[in-house]
Amino acid sequence: MVHPHLGQTHTVLIMPLVPRHLNVKRLCGGEAVVFTDQPASPALSTKRWGNCLSVSNVTKSSTDNDDALGMNRPTLVLVATLMLLLATLLPASATQVRDLVMVSGARDNQLVGYGLVAGLAGDGDKDPVYTKQTVANLLQRYGITVPATTLSAKNVAVVMVTADIPAFSKPGTRLDVQIASMGDAKSLQGGVLLQTPLLGADNKVYAVAQGPLSIGGFVAGGGGGGGASVTKNHPTAGQIVNGAIVEREIPTAIVHDDTIELLLREPSFTSASRLATAINNAFTNSAHALDSTTVKVRMPADAVQYPVDFIARVEDLQVTFHKATSSSMWPPRRMFRSRVLSPTKAAR
Repeated sequence: MVHPHLGQTHTVLIMPLVPRHLNVKRLCGGEAVVFTDQPASPALSTKRWGNCLSVSNVTKSSTDNDDALGMNRPTLVLVATLMLLLATLLPASATQVRDLVMVSGARDNQLVGYGLVAGLAGDGDKDPVYTKQTVANLLQRYGITVPATTLSAKNVAVVMVTADIPAFSKPGTRLDVQIASMGDAKSLQGGVLLQTPLLGADNKVYAVAQGPLSIGGFVAGGGGGGGASVTKNHPTAGQIVNGAIVEREIPTAIVHDDTIELLLREPSFTSASRLATAINNAFTNSAHALDSTTVKVRMPADAVQYPVDFIARVEDLQVTFHKATSSSMWPPRRMFRSRVLSPTKAAR
């Protein structure tokens, strides 16, 4: 940036933040900073700049001291050396394999079902066709045949029921289920979910849900002369803790051709490489990283018959990660703010 008052032949650099390799010989009342690599111009006279006389030769030499900040070059070198030594002495962090990965194949699966919630005391669906037909189908299962058009659906609501079933869940295991209204019900408060089969993606029943709902909202008011009402959160969605019972185990395979695959929860090429190294240190030449997510491990011959024990031994291994040296650990560049005064103000 060329200052308009310094003539055409001298390039002047005016900087609000001053790098540490520059040394300001004199400040204009602590406010003005002018940098130049040329001899002082006649334009920089006491008539125009007052007491700002030493404005040339501002390149810092190796022996100049930064008196403004109270730190000299030997001090900076000592600080930098100490910080480097501290970084090299930082302890490495070790993490168990079980906290880093999951075994391929040992994952959750999603279940979904369609059912009825009864006992809504007039807050249910407003007689839609599918709700009436669902009630008629339910009654028919119990030997009661009633035309759907003759039914009232104000005390019931059709809902969708969802759940996650973990790997290796055995029959009899309890699952939490979530329920959401599908129709125009006002609230599910006080309702009871009737027995609802939960199907997997293969259209097979793996669990059955049933029980009273617990909702996270409510609807109050709506009656009286004013007709005011208050709704809190979503009264048309809820859950049943341990509301489903597993009826069928989902087939799960974790060993293929005497190998297992470990999937990193947070993909990283560095983590995958170090994980493979840690496993190879315990089981020679048994692991290699396929990509940033997958580490393939071949089971030793004596562990093929006991895959669970082998996986447990692998999960107990520790992977060492050296803490990265942050740039913030190094001494920051020494800077100070400044601004250039107008010639009139500088002369004061």
